[in-house]
Amino acid sequence: MTKSSSISLYWSALLLLLKKGEVSTVVESLDLTSVPKGFPPHSSSGEDNEGHVVVNINGRLFTLHHLPSINGRMLSDSGVYLYLMIWETNDSQQFQIYSSVINECKKQQIEELKEEVREELKKASAVKSPKLLKLIDSILLLGVAYHFEREIEEALKDMFETNSRLVDDNEDLTTSSLRFRLLRKKGYDFPSVVDDIYDAYGTIEELVLLPEAVERWDASCIDQLPADYLKWFYRALLDVYEEMEEEMAKEGKYFRVPYAKEAMKRQIRAYFAETKWLSQGYAPTFEEHLSKAFVSSGHTLLIATSFVGMGDVVTEEAFQWVLGRGKMIRALELIGRVMNDMFPRAFEQSRMHVPSSVECYMKQYGVTKHEAYNELNKQVDNAWKDSNQECLIPTQVPVPVIIRALYFTSVEDIVYKDADEYTHVGKLMKDLIALMLVDPVPI
Repeated sequence: MTKSSSISLYWSALLLLLKKGEVSTVVESLDLTSVPKGFPPHSSSGEDNEGHVVVNINGRLFTLHHLPSINGRMLSDSGVYLYLMIWETNDSQQFQIYSSVINECKKQQIEELKEEVREELKKASAVKSPKLLKLIDSILLLGVAYHFEREIEEALKDMFETNSRLVDDNEDLTTSSLRFRLLRKKGYDFPSVVDDIYDAYGTIEELVLLPEAVERWDASCIDQLPADYLKWFYRALLDVYEEMEEEMAKEGKYFRVPYAKEAMKRQIRAYFAETKWLSQGYAPTFEEHLSKAFVSSGHTLLIATSFVGMGDVVTEEAFQWVLGRGKMIRALELIGRVMNDMFPRAFEQSRMHVPSSVECYMKQYGVTKHEAYNELNKQVDNAWKDSNQECLIPTQVPVPVIIRALYFTSVEDIVYKDADEYTHVGKLMKDLIALMLVDPVPI
């Protein structure tokens, strides 16, 4: 901040106090600039011998010095020094800082600094500068993100929409990891990230070391991974769960995180088994396929991870219930996996992919796709019956825990019941979202 802007800030604070009625008389200071428009006229009785600003506050005279050479407390980096000299009735002099003046100066300076940060965010976002990620991260770490929520949200949204690739070849590992963490923190999703690594990015030779690294869960494993995209993913994975550990430790719920980690380890193991089958050209039986596909569907992972942030109703027994994959969890996994497989995406069919439940059933039993669909729909209906049975009292775990697990599968039922509303969003999904988030509920 320049000297002239410091002086302007100084006068602005005084003018604010004047308007509030806290300052009744202000006269010109010889060592600053002329008193700006809006202040009362000069008063000879208000000038001291040194020509500093003199104010009359509730009948008492105060002298405000703006002397950078004074050996005293600095208000800010702007170099503004504000002192008050109080003439007491016994002629003794005391120096105090008039807090109202200082506070007004600080408020204005804070607003100026906030505006500077907003401009930096806009500039960095406009040119897609790598500095944007570090700037946002610094703002979050300082705990002042609430001042810039709109700017941060717009920057991250633009980043997500213009570059939703898993890895940017021009980014180093640290930047890629930071990008992933910030987007995930703000609720942005990279569709099933691990799934993309195994389906689209990796070769069996590259991926063989990832399950081992995840089992060890140690940052020292990063350098052992053969490809940058794996290093990026592994670093981001550790960061996400480390942040989870920190938050849960504050709440005294640290015990939950190891269960979430175990769910992720199972997910990686299942993906690798499917990738190994694909690389070997092995066609699994329907039962073999389901033994891995139930886990790779992600239901157990999502449910267990969602339990981490729930209230005190979630105990260790709740995690043991979901990771134990009892009757209800297996039923929910079947519903999600099979309904998803009935609507294969075009991009999945255009590349090498693990056979779906439908394809495995058709090959093993020599039936048409239509016949396979009929049989699988029966299995889905039976799975719903099993799920409903498990909801009857007495339940194995508290009802809110069961309801949370059911919600994930209910979404699958809505999204895939008649069409693939996930890939091709139609009127049904638009109407449901509008009913939940847009249209008011009549009372």
